[in-house]
Formats: sequence, structure tokens, C-alpha cells
Amino acid sequence: MKKLLFIISVVALTGCAKEIEPPEPRIPVSGNEIEFGARTKPFEIPDTKTIYGVPDGSTYDNYQELTISWIDGDQVRVFCPQAESPFYSADYDVLYDDAGGSHYLQKLHENGVHWGDVATEQHEFYSFYPLGKIKSGLTKADVDANGLKVTANIPVAQEHGELVTGLQDPNWRIIKPDMSYCMMAGRGTWVPGTDRVVSMNYVPLVTVLDVVVSSSGGTIPDKIVSISVRSKNESIVGDFTYDFETGKFTIPEGNEDNRIATVDCMVNGNPVEISGEQKLNVKFFLLPRNISADELSVSVLLQGGIVLTKSLVPDGSTGPELLQGQIVKVKTPKITTGEPSNWMSLIDDEVLFASQLSLPGSKHSYTYGTYSSESQSYDANSGIMQTYQTLDIGAQFDAGIRAFDIKVNTRYNHSGAIYVGESDLSQSLHDLLNLLKQKLTDSPKECAILAINYVSDGDQSQEVWLRRVCESIDEWSNEHPAPAWSHDPDYFREVTASTVMGSMRGGIGVMIHYPGANPSYTSSNVNVIPSYSSSVQNTEIVSYSVSSTLGSGTVNIQNLQQINNPDLDPEIFPYFITEDAAKEGASTDLLATKMSLINQLFLDARSNNQSGNTGNLYVNDLGGFCVVNNDQSTGYVSLNEYKSHWTVLGAEWELEKSTNIRNYADWPSNGNEYDYFTIDGAEPELSYSDWGYTWLNVDTGGSVMGQGGNNALLAEKINPEVARTIYNLVNEGRTPLGVVYINFAGVDEVTFNGRTYNVSGNQLPSMIMSNNFKFALKTSADATHM
Repeated sequence: MKKLLFIISVVALTGCAKEIEPPEPRIPVSGNEIEFGARTKPFEIPDTKTIYGVPDGSTYDNYQELTISWIDGDQVRVFCPQAESPFYSADYDVLYDDAGGSHYLQKLHENGVHWGDVATEQHEFYSFYPLGKIKSGLTKADVDANGLKVTANIPVAQEHGELVTGLQDPNWRIIKPDMSYCMMAGRGTWVPGTDRVVSMNYVPLVTVLDVVVSSSGGTIPDKIVSISVRSKNESIVGDFTYDFETGKFTIPEGNEDNRIATVDCMVNGNPVEISGEQKLNVKFFLLPRNISADELSVSVLLQGGIVLTKSLVPDGSTGPELLQGQIVKVKTPKITTGEPSNWMSLIDDEVLFASQLSLPGSKHSYTYGTYSSESQSYDANSGIMQTYQTLDIGAQFDAGIRAFDIKVNTRYNHSGAIYVGESDLSQSLHDLLNLLKQKLTDSPKECAILAINYVSDGDQSQEVWLRRVCESIDEWSNEHPAPAWSHDPDYFREVTASTVMGSMRGGIGVMIHYPGANPSYTSSNVNVIPSYSSSVQNTEIVSYSVSSTLGSGTVNIQNLQQINNPDLDPEIFPYFITEDAAKEGASTDLLATKMSLINQLFLDARSNNQSGNTGNLYVNDLGGFCVVNNDQSTGYVSLNEYKSHWTVLGAEWELEKSTNIRNYADWPSNGNEYDYFTIDGAEPELSYSDWGYTWLNVDTGGSVMGQGGNNALLAEKINPEVARTIYNLVNEGRTPLGVVYINFAGVDEVTFNGRTYNVSGNQLPSMIMSNNFKFALKTSADATHM
């Protein structure tokens, strides 16, 4: 028997579909297995990737149809009910034959589709592109159970497309889409008695929105993080089923939350920039259904969290229908600058706030005041850096930051003084609340999280500190009722597993980090996390239970802070964080440990989300520091060598030598060469005449110092690595990130004493913000209570 040659053509996506001319058939060869050939009209624009191409004679401004090209690596599934059992279906690669100048299909596995009864049976062939998006269908078992149907998925996030410039006009920036989202159904028929050449015709199924964004026109580039399209009521992405026999589509139940699609405009981790007369073009692949234009709006997310939204038609107007399988061009107005940061406006009210969202935060948010002096004088070898931020709180908010981490001292100022380094600032807790109130007035759909950390200062007990902080917040709340538009009487919100985005808008969630196990005082305006360890030595994820009148939850925190400095003398590291941890085998490569814990919290959040567990809150603290050559920073043990000497009162111990050891490997484990060996031990008893004895006491009191180090170096090491991790979380890898605290949020680089550090403080928050719009977030209807 002869192999069957398939000529595969693709219908151009257009308002009026036009079939591409099939090429000349290849000569059939003998064999039972069917050979599929594929070729489309040659792609006119130089390109190496399957994209929508602009036909000859058209430009990006005026084209009416777009051609589709095959590339090597495209994959399809083919099914034939008349094929020889059991070879009814097979999966194929689309490859290019240089010699023949045409495409062909090469089977992915051992067997392809085989001929059936070629003497009497007409063969019908059904195919679907792309293979990777098929969830079920076009196998014998699927067809027997459900008929000739395919279920596939269009994801929320359609990303990592290639940025192309200068194809036709130097002002155009084109993000070429990943064509695996351009789903196509193929049909072909072979009639007995004819040549075994079958024309397979592929028709695009999805609806495509072609969006053009124009620059604001200035010389300063507009930095675009992502573009999204949103529907008011209808799902536009998610699962769908296509029936080859009827040509109809069904949208399974459970797609009601899939009302947003996003094209990522971060290229190699950096936002696309346009200025002057430049334009950016992106394409969205939407569910194969007709949808009214008045349902849709397009939003542009700029670096800094500014969202610009435009409805396709004015509110109250009735727009034309976007037709299934066709392309609709949308040109948005020019970007307008000067808008307030408002990225949370894109999040639906019913989305679970704590377990689902990704919030960029700033570590030790008020330390920006030390930058001007430390930037000139910081000694990277021995200095303890106090600076974690360079932008003030208002500028941090304007950069999209929504979580703020502060220390508050109430010893001298019962209303609470902001505490930085070793001293109180002139700013108070009330000053910060006033500032956040103003920012939320300007951007009422936003909210803020405020983490307040305990300061032990003199005779100020934990219980007194907690009471004073709560009283200060209550006092401010009584003096500042919420505005008339708010559905809450004040500005404060309780954050639990059941809290939704709608209830957080315009409000502040206060999380008090309380060291004690049993809080003696609380307030309806705050969330208290008891037994909160401020230790720098958390080499595992730490979990705390929180509850309130609104519900409960578990806070999972990564906050390892004492980090090795890879740029310093290797003799001072690896060092211990505590002797017990080191003796138990804990890793002393703390920079690697930090990154491992960061990733572990992402994995835990993904696992909980996929299993439907929404009772968790997540805090991923990227702050901390790289240690420097300094006892207070690195931690150390003191080796105290004693010798007994004769006195008139008898033998007594006398200190002979004390040495600080930073490297755990240098610490004696048993002290065999001494008569006595102790770890934090009491003085050995001596008889009256016991002189000449030796005693080594290892004092580990300084091993947990961890007071500071080079925060900028840590940010340079950690922030880009986390940005890459988030950038590569695609498809099934997507996960809520929780609150992510960042060193140097909102700036690209910082300079200390002539050394410039690239800290990715704009790139990382942009990725965290945009992560909220790349998968379907769970809502109050999905809530579980742990």
C-alpha cells in the first residue's frame, strides 16, 4: 500500500477568510503508514517564527488580513476513524524539507496513522493545532466516549513573545505572539479511486484582538509591563470544546472567572519602551465565541503600577460583535502620563486578598533617610549598612509598592516613633498613617499593608509596647473616619483567609509582629501575629496562626536575614548562625539557603492553590543583608583559654587568651588538649593545690549577632534572581507570590562609596504586580477555612 501525502494549508485570519493556495503535491511512497505533507503560501516578511504576517501591499496601519506560517517545531494531532486498528490517531511534528521546499509531518512516537480499507472506504481526517494545548480529544478512546471533539485551553497569560522592530516602519514595536495560542482545526477527505493526495485545510478557531498602543509622545520612554483585555461578564479565556462534526463550540462550566487575558511586555525581564511617535502592537487569542465589543476594555500596565484603561466602546453604547475566528483591530488613545499608581484597580472585588495576590513591599521602609550619608561613607568590608531603601514612602507607593515594613518605638513617644538604626526619627506612626490616607484618597481602589515590628528599648516591655501601638492606631482611627464613598467606618481592615479585594479597597491592613505568645492587648483595627520571632536564623519557612472575628488563617514567612557575603575574604565564611544549627548540619551557605527558601515558599503557595487550600497567607522577605568583616555582623564564638595559678588563697582560674572565631570549621569540637572543655559552661571547681590546669570555655553568646551588612550587595544578588524565577513561572507554574519585601524598591541601582549596585528595584516590583493578571485568581466562592 502507498503512503498518503497530505497537503496542509491554512486559512488566513481575516474579516473575510481567504484560503491560501495549496502547493504541488509530493510524490507518494509505498507503505501502510500515512505520510503527511504540509505547506502554506510562502511567508513574505523575513522571519524565523510562526506569526501572523502582513501580506504584500499592506502595512501595519492598513492590513485587513494576516497570513499564518508553519515553522519547525509546530505539532499537531491527526485522527482518522477509517484508519487501520489500532492506528487511528497520532501526534506529529511539523518539519521543513529543504530539498523539496515544503513542510511535512513527522510522527512523534513509534507509529503514525495507518491506512484502512482503501478499496471501498472514504477516509476522513481530523486534526488540531497545537498539540500542546489539547486537554483531551482525537484519540480512539476519546472519540468513542465523546465523539469527534477536542477540549483545549487558552491561558490567561500569553507571554514571552519576541519583540521585533523595524520590519516596515521604524516607529513600530511588534510583540510577535506565541502561535501555539492560535488554535486551528484541520479537515481533509480522501476518496477511493483517486490519488492518495489529501488536502488538509486548517482554519483558525479563536477570536483575535489586535491591539495598538501609542506612546504619550514625549522623549521620556513609556515603560510598558503588560497589556490586558478584560470582559465585564463573559469568560474570554480558559477551556473550550470544539465539535468537528457540528463545527460548534461549548464553554465548560467553571470558566466564569476567566475574564482577563494578558500579554506580557517584559522582554528579557525589562519592560518594552516606546516614545515619540512609536507604537506597540500585541495580539490576544480569545475563546472561539462571538462577543460584543461593549463587553471589553483594554488596560496598559506601566512600570510603577500605573494602569490606563479604555473601553472598546463608550459605556452605555452598544458595540459591534467580535466574530469567532476573525481578527479585530483596536487602537487605544495615546498613553497619558501623570496618573496615580492604581494597579489594584484591575483586580476583581471578589478575589481572595491574602492567599491569591502578589504584593510588592519594601523592607525597613523608612531607612531612606540614611542613604545620603551612607552613600558617601559606607565601608563595604566592615560597615553595618542601615539603608534598605532610597525612596521616601510616598515615592514607594507611587512605584507600586503596597506593603510597608517599619519598626516603632513607644518608650518616649507613646504614639509611636518610627525607629531606624539605633534611634527614633522625627516621624511618628501617625505621620505615616496620614501619608497613606492621602495616597488612598488619590487612588481609592488601592490598599496598603503595614507590618509593625517590636522595638526593645530600655524598660519598655512587650506588653506595654503592644498596648501603646494599638492605642495609637485606635486614636488615629477615631480622628480620621473613612470618606463617604467607603463601605467601612474607618481606614483599617482585618486581613484573614476570607478577606476579599473589594473589602480592602481604600484601607490599611495592619500586621503587628509581636514576640510574646499571648498578646495582652489588641484592637479591632489590627491583626496581631503572636510568637513572632525576630531571629535572623530562620533557616526554614516559619508558620504562624492568626485569627480574628472575620476568620482565621496561617501566615507562612520566609525571613532568613543573615547572609554570606560572596565578595569578601573566604576565610570569614562559611560561618555559623548558631552553633547548634551548625552542629546539626544546617547549611552555612546562607545565600543559597536564602534563595532555596524563597523558591520553597513559591512552591508551597502553588501547591496550596492547586489543591484548593485558600487558608494561607504568604510573606517572602527578600531583605536581610550580606555580612561584612565585622564581629557584630558575622557572628562569632569566643575561645577563652584559662590556666589555674597558685595564689595565697589556693588555685584559681586566670584568663590567658581570648580569640574570636567566625569560621565554624575553626571551632574545636572537643578540646582534647585541655584538662577541661566547656561550651558556655560554669567555671570548673579546683582543689586548693590544683595549679597548672588548662580550661577552654567556648562562649557562643556572639554567634547570633547578625546585626547588619551590605544590603545593596544582597539586593544585587537576590533581586535579579527572584525576578528571573517569577519571569519563568508560566502556565501550570503560576502561583500567588504573597507579600514580597524588597531591598531598594523602586530604583534600578544604588551607589555606596563609589560602588554601584544593580538592584532591579523597578523590574522586580513590576513582575510581582503583573503576576496578579496572569492566571485565574480564586474568589470568595472558592474559599476554604483551615
